[in-house]
Amino acid sequence: MKRFIVIGNCQRGSIINVLKSSDEFKSSFEEVGIPPVFLMKAPHFKKLESELREVDLVVYQPILSSDFQTASSGYVESVVSESNRIKVPNAFFQGYHPDLVEFKLSQVDTAFTPLMEKTGSHHSATLIQLFNAGKDVKQAITVLSELNQTIRNKIKKVAAESIQELKSREVNYNLDVCISSFIEQNFKQKKLFHIHNHPSNIVVKLIVQEIQKRFSLDENSISMPANELHGFSQPPILPVVKEALELEFECQNALFNESKYSFNEWIENCYELYSRCSNFNDHYANSFKHKSLI
Repeated sequence: MKRFIVIGNCQRGSIINVLKSSDEFKSSFEEVGIPPVFLMKAPHFKKLESELREVDLVVYQPILSSDFQTASSGYVESVVSESNRIKVPNAFFQGYHPDLVEFKLSQVDTAFTPLMEKTGSHHSATLIQLFNAGKDVKQAITVLSELNQTIRNKIKKVAAESIQELKSREVNYNLDVCISSFIEQNFKQKKLFHIHNHPSNIVVKLIVQEIQKRFSLDENSISMPANELHGFSQPPILPVVKEALELEFECQNALFNESKYSFNEWIENCYELYSRCSNFNDHYANSFKHKSLI
């Protein structure tokens, strides 16, 4: 049986799962298991060094830093023949969440973990600024729901720049699979990302089908799961963003670990978290100002 390996970030798992959903692929290839690159340690790099010379198929995302040793794109391309490898994108799109910032759990007292399970770890910098300015929940909802030209321009600028950045990477990194045109043509009609680097099943399917076509496999043989592979944490898309980008799909509910919250409930939960975090202003609010839409 042939062997394959996938080198990349948190998106690699979904690519592997969808590839394996194809009976044709599963009957021809077995996986050489390694962790995502950000979890790799010396033994993994050593294993990869020997495996890359033997495997029949390498799917890899651009890994530019030499700190990742044998997982770096330069190394992969130096030892794996072009016919046996395919470079796929680090899929991302910031348009839906132009002011997204991250609360890392390690930075927040564990006492707040139950609250963060209702807010997610990705938040709106604009909402944080509104809280810090003393606006109450009702006022925050109003600001995030009423679009003006300044906010519209900021939102559209982030979306356009995000697509342009992806186009540039496709050229500069010499990717074999390109998705920027698909995103540009479809982001209004379909939800393509849950956060900036967590693609929906639609995007994952597109990438996997391109892999299959490259290696003469039936692109229609895959089976997509009913659940979203990267959908475990879905902050809402702000009403002003929905209007500015003319989005045609429902997107203002939040979903965390299969629990759904309305837009208003999510804001209330976020406010409760911020108000209970005693070092909020020192460690969070001020550092996120540059991402705010207001």
